[in-house]
Amino acid sequence: MVRVSLVAFVAFAAASDPFRWGPCPGRDDPRYECGTFTVPLDHLNASNEATIDLAVQRYRTNVTKPLGTILLNPGGPGEPGTGLAIPLLGDVTGNNYDVLGFDPRGVGASRPIRCAKDGLTAWQQTQAIRPPPFDEPLSDAEIERYSSDYKVRVERCRIYDGDYLPYLSTAFVARDMDLIRAALGQDLMHYYGTSYGTFLGQAYANMFPDKVGRFVIDSVVDAPRYANDSADFWASCIVDIEDVFDGFASECEAAGPLLCPLADPTLHRPYLAAQLRSFIADFQPTVVRGGYDFVRFTRQDLRLLLRPFMYFSQAWPQLALMLHQLQKGSLVLPPAPDTCPADLTARDMGLAGLPFMGNDATLALNTPESWAKALRDANKLSPTLGGAWSTIHYQVKYWTTTPVERFTGPWNRTLANKVLILSNEFDPVTPLRSAQAVHKRFGANNSVLVVREGYGHGAAPSLTSACLHKIVTDYYNHGVYPTTTYCKVDYGPFTAPRAISESAMEMATVVHNPFPCLYCLDPRYECGALTVPLDHLNASNNATIDIAVQRYRTNVAKPLGTILINPGGPGGSGTELATPVMNYITGGSYDVLGFDPRGVGSSRPIRCAKDGFVAWQQTQAMKMPPFDEQLSDAEIDRYGSDYKVRVERCRIYDGDYLPYLSTAFVARDMDLIRAALGQDLMHYYGISYGTFLGQTYANMFPNKVGRFVIDSVVDAPGYVGDSAAFWASSILNIEDVFDGFASECEAAGPLLCPLADSTLQRPYLSAQLRSLVANFQPTVVRGGYDFVRFTQQDLRMLILPLMYAPKSWPTLAAVLHQLLQGSLVLPPAPDMCPMDLHARDMDQAGLPYLGNDATLALNTPESWAKGLRNAKKLSPMFGSMWMGSLYHIKYWTTTPVERFDGPWNQTLANKVLILSNEHDPVTPLRSAKAAHERFGANNSVLVVREGYGHCAAGSQPSACIHNLLVDYFNHGVYPTTTYCKIDHGPFAASKNITQAAHAAMQMATIVHKVLPMKSSA
Repeated sequence: MVRVSLVAFVAFAAASDPFRWGPCPGRDDPRYECGTFTVPLDHLNASNEATIDLAVQRYRTNVTKPLGTILLNPGGPGEPGTGLAIPLLGDVTGNNYDVLGFDPRGVGASRPIRCAKDGLTAWQQTQAIRPPPFDEPLSDAEIERYSSDYKVRVERCRIYDGDYLPYLSTAFVARDMDLIRAALGQDLMHYYGTSYGTFLGQAYANMFPDKVGRFVIDSVVDAPRYANDSADFWASCIVDIEDVFDGFASECEAAGPLLCPLADPTLHRPYLAAQLRSFIADFQPTVVRGGYDFVRFTRQDLRLLLRPFMYFSQAWPQLALMLHQLQKGSLVLPPAPDTCPADLTARDMGLAGLPFMGNDATLALNTPESWAKALRDANKLSPTLGGAWSTIHYQVKYWTTTPVERFTGPWNRTLANKVLILSNEFDPVTPLRSAQAVHKRFGANNSVLVVREGYGHGAAPSLTSACLHKIVTDYYNHGVYPTTTYCKVDYGPFTAPRAISESAMEMATVVHNPFPCLYCLDPRYECGALTVPLDHLNASNNATIDIAVQRYRTNVAKPLGTILINPGGPGGSGTELATPVMNYITGGSYDVLGFDPRGVGSSRPIRCAKDGFVAWQQTQAMKMPPFDEQLSDAEIDRYGSDYKVRVERCRIYDGDYLPYLSTAFVARDMDLIRAALGQDLMHYYGISYGTFLGQTYANMFPNKVGRFVIDSVVDAPGYVGDSAAFWASSILNIEDVFDGFASECEAAGPLLCPLADSTLQRPYLSAQLRSLVANFQPTVVRGGYDFVRFTQQDLRMLILPLMYAPKSWPTLAAVLHQLLQGSLVLPPAPDMCPMDLHARDMDQAGLPYLGNDATLALNTPESWAKGLRNAKKLSPMFGSMWMGSLYHIKYWTTTPVERFDGPWNQTLANKVLILSNEHDPVTPLRSAKAAHERFGANNSVLVVREGYGHCAAGSQPSACIHNLLVDYFNHGVYPTTTYCKIDHGPFAASKNITQAAHAAMQMATIVHKVLPMKSSA
């Protein structure tokens, strides 16, 4: 065996591709590229050979000849920039450049600082810190006592990472940026920075003035003040925040009670600002609903809730609704995350930004006296929010590190090109006067200042302005400097059209996400729970279960009802599918309601281990059996023993609960939801396993069937029969889908699909790829920021889930091409503590249904041995992987309280609409035809959609499918066509994508998260 030095390999990779580009985890669009870029730890000491790998993400424009690459920084300090390299920023900057975001050193995935033993400890320590009540009158001793937690926090950073901290300064980040520029082959730096990113921009422009290209700084930090007395600077930032609060009140009054529930047309304006300030000042601690629990809510909590909303005026309707609910006693806060936290050394902006806030300022001015004065000044500038603002930055008081380099000016260098400076008229944390000061320092020969009307942080993202958008795109695309110095906004925060509002919301959330649960605050989302009997067949059993539900309300005046949704699995959480996307897919005239079936998600999930962490450890210890190899029965049993133990653990920990988890009982739960909604009929959309649930409901409650869609159909009699035989037969068409991937790639050609070879006679690619897989030998590939062993089984498991979603085929083609070229980079492993698998792991949650719904007497070793052989015969490429993911069913022994196994041909109140793709990898077309034949023409209509994938409405865009769904749900019109074409192939997506196509892709993304084809390992 030839052994290759990893050092030599990395050096070779760096020389050939300094960014080591590869696919981005979770991104199907091949224009996303993720990588790392190596920079010196110490830019000022050539003898120090230590380096840092900076995480980078690029989104490529689709123009033939890009004008270059724009670097992005979203602010903070401490915010990762990789998340900013998205199509939306391409739109903002004119779409003629690639956009590149990077995580600055010490931030995100770029060697984050370490301030605790590990991520879990960091999280626990952060949870123990309560923001000091700086809005209350406090003595110096009280301030010191409350802020002692901050002192300890800073000291921990020094203990764990003291040798690293001096190298974290904006000056060194600017030098990193210039190396990125050079590696891109650009003579000039093109840049978009917002908030703290404007200080970074000013630092770069004055350190490298001859490299300034098309350069925008938006929502401007006053650089000399930031680099001087830190306490004084942070206090001065909020000089305009009370004006923004007044603006919220004024805009609400103007909108009136129809759009803003706080408004009162009987009162003389202005009135609301004074009312709200009085409400805040007199607020007493109260108990409010927090998700599915109750929490104490204080005046400080109220101020902390208000502060981030000042950044983004487009979210003011949500703020108004929440304040109205709080006044009425009906406020429900978003539930706390039910996951173990991310590693805060990489994710918590308070820690990641701390070295920059400390190292960039003047250490000699960082005194207790300065911070005491700043706290008083902040509360004087903003009695409403000054204390809440001060809690964010007070830890800087205890900073003692001296940086290797700190840039303090000059700030008025002559630049190669003029900087475009943007500012809102009223910005809560970067006041207009800072932008004016920066413009004055640069001078008219080096800068242009444009002020945008209105409120918020981030002139481009906080509210839409056609004037400003044209200025920015003309500047980047054509180098045209604006002649106007002031731009009006197009809409007020309470009057923006929905589409405009949602786009602006997305932009602002990405750029300076001050409240990551922003979408949860859309008032049309409603979360709750419905109590149902544990045992539907025994009235003397008083035990109950709370079924978690989420509803997204349509915005039509008179909704036609509510559509229940199930995304499949079994074990998929339905609450995740109750979104605007499903509202749009189903015609927009109904509310959509998703629920977590019993045993799933937040509906009393099953327990198969001592706790979530142990469950995760046990799952990690399992490996997918090598069923693709020739194994004896004894070897198969040995490999399957892990599954047997897994099933036994469920029985030990939750054996009394398991008999109540069956699709029949879920159908009864659904009927209680229908009745609780006050509907005579059940309106439904079910996908994959959701079609079996739909068929069960329709045949148990035939007189309740309303507008009812089953999409990607499970063969119900097969599913409830011999489980092994059923699952083997499910992949009847999966090889056809793989051939379709190859055929579509060949047709697209090498320009759109790198695997294509125009010199060969078609078909050729399918055979080539099958040969690649069959002969693949274990190899070492880049895995995130490490190297990992990559096997034939890994390759099969990489390809298999992408058969569900043709929208991902360009990504699959790129990955396979990189593998062939020896340049494959796998996504990094998550840098987070694992989730509680009881609530989220579908392999566990779906197991009782897979076992209880089938015929236990047919669940034999002989049946599974035969099923495995048949699956491998039907699909030599994927059969073994498919059966390996389901093999734990073999060991199921529980008998359910109720199991529905037919009849499947009842006469229904209304016809069911059955949808199927022509080539579906796991629910073949013949299953849909069989369901249609059983129901009969009087009870069902079948429409087949051209193409490939799983989920007819989502896997490939089809205007025909979308239109017939809208007509069916909105008007009760049954389709006259039996066949729908797709809009375009997977490699030839239109640039001007329709809203329906965009919704279909989003739907596919949501649905394919909950499919059963996940490795059990």
